[in-house]
Amino acid sequence: KSSIKNVEQVVFPSNLSTDGVSGRMKKGAQNLKAGATICSIIDKDGHKTEYVTPVGGKLLELNDSIVLQPGLLQDSHENEGYIAVIYPDTEIPSLDGFVDCKSLIDSCNGRLLVKGVCFDFQQGSCSRGDNCRFKHKL
Repeated sequence: KSSIKNVEQVVFPSNLSTDGVSGRMKKGAQNLKAGATICSIIDKDGHKTEYVTPVGGKLLELNDSIVLQPGLLQDSHENEGYIAVIYPDTEIPSLDGFVDCKSLIDSCNGRLLVKGVCFDFQQGSCSRGDNCRFKHKL
């Protein structure tokens, strides 16, 4: 069940936009850093809570439906009540089996997180081999 209760209003920061995002490579997508404010939620008591993105990446979509129908966040959070779609800039370990953030951080210590697919590999010309920090799979 959603932990968001009594939603009165959802506000996206004016500096966030998904206008112009297009194509397979999502050209025009805005880059976000981990911890960037993605929206503010104001409850019926007037309390404002800022929600931030847990990962950096490209902002692909903001769910405008929750601005018009804020109740979707609590009533339909598993489908229509999402806040945004973000394509992460790193491979994120599975959260299955982790019970807290410390376990997740400990699992990443010493690991080089691999970024997206290698463009050179896609063209058949990556000379970095196993040292490449991008994925070599299609």
